Amino acid sequence: MRMRKTITEGVILEIPENQEREKAAALAARLTRSLDPNKVRVATPFRAAEARVSMIDISATKEEIQNSLAKENGCKPEDVRLGEIRPARNGLGSVWIRGPAGAVRKLAQAGKVAIGRSTAKVEAIERRPLQCYRCLEIGHVRKSCTAKEDKGHLCFRCGKPGHQAKACTAASPKCLLCDALGAPSVHRMGGPICSPPPPKKGTKKEPPVNSQLQAATRKATRRKATLSL
Repeated sequence: MRMRKTITEGVILEIPENQEREKAAALAARLTRSLDPNKVRVATPFRAAEARVSMIDISATKEEIQNSLAKENGCKPEDVRLGEIRPARNGLGSVWIRGPAGAVRKLAQAGKVAIGRSTAKVEAIERRPLQCYRCLEIGHVRKSCTAKEDKGHLCFRCGKPGHQAKACTAASPKCLLCDALGAPSVHRMGGPICSPPPPKKGTKKEPPVNSQLQAATRKATRRKATLSL
């Protein structure tokens, strides 16, 4: 077992992958009994990955999809998280999934999975960059956020309040971060194409006068030394 600190100042007790998750659950149960629940929160996280499952029979339920994915990879149904099933133009469904990294990689490598009477397509989603749930900017977490405005109530997909990204029904996404910078913004915040525009290249600044004098002095000294040789 290995212990390390997280970016949110928590502590992770890491159990080797070749050992069953039941051992992690047993350890978490013992820690929960021993520690004050008002001061310490104990959980059993795992390395996760995301994928997009498409071409799903529109009659399939979330529970049926969850059970099929878990059965295919030998993990527990509760370890597989699903977004909302969205209808596509071809009349079939599409859904975002998140689960144990090994299981999701296995599904993505196979490229397909049987769900009910349909054979669905599975595509891996690249790991998203670190994103703050308070200001929605990239590169840090809520605990270290210094932004004045709290945007945590806004949807990551369309930028509007009142709902989360998984329940967003907007016709097209909109990134508030890129929109504020004047960059193309028809994408989800934190998505693969979400990045601020490169800084404008200005004219090359002249070095300060003192630096010019020092450089000229060094050049003259080197020339004098060469002549004396």
